[in-house]
Amino acid sequence: DELFHRLHAELRIDDQHLRRPPDQSDGGELFLHVVTRRLDGGADDQRARVAAYFVETEILMTSAKAWEDPSTFAMQVLKGAAEGDRRPLEQVERGLRDVQEKLRALFVPSECREHHTLTVATVSSGIELLRGLRSSLAGGDMKALGTFSTAGEKVKQDSARAEELTRQIKKRYKIQ
Repeated sequence: DELFHRLHAELRIDDQHLRRPPDQSDGGELFLHVVTRRLDGGADDQRARVAAYFVETEILMTSAKAWEDPSTFAMQVLKGAAEGDRRPLEQVERGLRDVQEKLRALFVPSECREHHTLTVATVSSGIELLRGLRSSLAGGDMKALGTFSTAGEKVKQDSARAEELTRQIKKRYKIQ
């Protein structure tokens, strides 16, 4: 329902284009496929595809977020790891792998390919960072934790670049 309502509000297109198929209850990929197939290729349709891509991408990325405050979450992870509890790291890694798989399956409008490539690469880098961190913690190598700040900074920079691309593309297509 969130996807349905966000598309309806952002695109301001009539209900005929946003009617949910009767066999679908969660507003997922089939729904977006139905929306994008009904479009005829004009400028409004291009805008609709770009908006649909960003709505779904934002929902996917939000679904993987296991924290409200990154600093608090990092402290909880480190505290748990020091006590031998790697479940928070494993949970985030599983969530990111799920997002990575779903991102790769998305319909990506040509206008969003660069953004999509960067987003998938950033998620992949995050997964690798977590794997390395988990491995270091499992081996008791607390000194190795310092090396992850550089990798973490790269993930943060790539994420900021993806956010900037999002802003530019949304501005170009007048999407809120």
